[in-house]
Amino acid sequence: DYLVKPLSAEVLNQALASVLRGNTPGRGTATAKECKIVVMIGTRGGVGTSTIAVNAGWLMAHELKTNCVLLDMDLQFGTSSLALDLELGRGLRDIVNSPNRVDGLMIASSIVPESDQFSVLGAEEAVDEFVPIDSGAINALLMEMKTNFEYIIVDLPRHLLAGQKRLLSMAHEVVLVAEL
Repeated sequence: DYLVKPLSAEVLNQALASVLRGNTPGRGTATAKECKIVVMIGTRGGVGTSTIAVNAGWLMAHELKTNCVLLDMDLQFGTSSLALDLELGRGLRDIVNSPNRVDGLMIASSIVPESDQFSVLGAEEAVDEFVPIDSGAINALLMEMKTNFEYIIVDLPRHLLAGQKRLLSMAHEVVLVAEL
């Protein structure tokens, strides 16, 4: 994590030895679980993909006690904030436009916590404004978020499917939501 100044040689050696042994300082010998990425896509509009994504994230966080984040990629028509009664900002817009600037601080300031274990990253952009989504920025965003969450649920609109091949290749599960 970090070392506090003044830094002695002994403290530095202990921290480096701990990392080389695979231990995270301050967390004992437990190894970190791999973050799972679940991408949810609707086969057409109105089948309930966003509802399923929000509810799956909420259940994973509250019932299964996992640290989970919901990434709502529909910047104009995303409903995750409305479903959870959250006020989302414009942070996701900045993230998807600038892959070189994506870092932990930028993400932390954009994520809105619903509870201690469930957070949402989304945006509410104007309908008449086109926001280009860089696939490199999404890749950088997911790589950064993997260190802080056990599950990342991505609500991916169909119109972004062709441009997000990298996201689909990173996914552990892809859920297609269809009518009965």
